[in-house]
Amino acid sequence: YVGENLDRYLGMEADAVLKLENGREYRLIATDYTMGSNYYILLGVEAGGTDCFLFNPDPFNQGGGQAEWIWFLDDTTGFICKSGRGRETGQLYRTEDGGESFENVSWPEIERPLEDGSPYAPYKLPEAIYEEDGKLYLI
Repeated sequence: YVGENLDRYLGMEADAVLKLENGREYRLIATDYTMGSNYYILLGVEAGGTDCFLFNPDPFNQGGGQAEWIWFLDDTTGFICKSGRGRETGQLYRTEDGGESFENVSWPEIERPLEDGSPYAPYKLPEAIYEEDGKLYLI
């Protein structure tokens, strides 16, 4: 069903976009909204913006939320992020096949004490990811 509506999705505003140097774009487009969560497709748009193709009909693996960002290291390895619960938490997903499939990435929960001594976990929503000197950094 999604493949039949590609032209319609091409005209929709994306919640997250990555524009590559060659002009191609990756777009996370919300196609459904249920109980406060969006559900997405990953759309590829060729340079010029007139032709598109479906990369992935369900990049968040049936999980709802709000798409935050998308980033690719190269043609095969990339990351997408979604938030939930009013941007209090987030989930990071990784692909190693150019966006055809994604897997949830987990990281250890780190707590820091507030001034009153109560615990606080500040690292709940990935803000960005970048590569420097061959290492990946998650903000």
